Amino acid sequence: MFKKYVIAAIILLCAGCVFGVQPPQGYINTDAKLEYNKGIDYYGSGEFDKAIECFRKAIDLEPNYIDAYYNLATTFEYLKQYEASVSMFRELLNRKPDDNAAAYRAAIVSYKMKNIDLTKEFLSKLPESSPFYYQAQELAVLIGTDMKTLRANNASSEMEDAPVTALKPKTTITEDTVPKASETKAEEQEQPASEDKKEETTQQATEEQKIEEIAEVEVEQPKKPTFAGDFYYEDIPSPTGIATDEFGYLYVADYSDNAIFRITPTGEKIIYLKSPKIKGPIGLALDENGNMYIANYDGNNILKLSNSNQLTTFIENIDKPYYLYVSGNFLFISSQGNNNVLRYKLD
Repeated sequence: MFKKYVIAAIILLCAGCVFGVQPPQGYINTDAKLEYNKGIDYYGSGEFDKAIECFRKAIDLEPNYIDAYYNLATTFEYLKQYEASVSMFRELLNRKPDDNAAAYRAAIVSYKMKNIDLTKEFLSKLPESSPFYYQAQELAVLIGTDMKTLRANNASSEMEDAPVTALKPKTTITEDTVPKASETKAEEQEQPASEDKKEETTQQATEEQKIEEIAEVEVEQPKKPTFAGDFYYEDIPSPTGIATDEFGYLYVADYSDNAIFRITPTGEKIIYLKSPKIKGPIGLALDENGNMYIANYDGNNILKLSNSNQLTTFIENIDKPYYLYVSGNFLFISSQGNNNVLRYKLD
């Protein structure tokens, strides 16, 4: 039996060579997706080492897996392993230079490292049309400049560097590049703060507080952008329900992968929500408070993702819920299993 499979595989491979069959652009192989999804699950359960391992495996299997790079960088940032985080964001931007979300996050992490030059480098990659431009301007002010100056300097630098065609080898993240908590504490103990540095320390603490506030602005209260043109959203295996929020973000339910995608107004896509609770999502709806409701078709219930990112079972025993609609303080649910429509009052 095994030999038959091998022979069949060889025949298919040869056929691909003869007829020039190639994977479609943007294709991600299944094994890489499985590792990536496992990484998200581990991250959600707080098993960050395992999440990192899975994201790395996904990248090994699919070297241009942009979402895997982004989530790996974000995981390192959460663990305050900033150098590793920046390295992964840089790897991502090498493959997708116009990824505005990655450039902005890389600037945030660089600022947390107190690396001003690196912060300027990443900020300069953001065009004025970016939905992150407003927050980037706030960060630029903190480091004593503005976005127009950074963009102008970046354009000049690109012209000067134009004849250079060779790139430096990409840096592979190892344990040595990741700062360890014990080493950081030891350095702090060796260099106690003096009276002369109290003012400087206070200023740094204030700046760190400001940058945390900026980071929160991006997540909680993004600037309201609008869709600028038509987009073709790819690599969503089985899209079902869709919904948009007041900031112009598009949410798409993925029935086969049991996930919810979020797509920015500029077309950048990430997995927004994935959980064992999600079983065949179809309908999506958002209320005026930013809470999301999910018709869990195979789970026979309605899930609620609160505006504080808490996922709970909102309504149980709904037979094959399909379409959702919010009007005022009411949630309407179509039930295919019972051939009826339910109305539920929201709190």
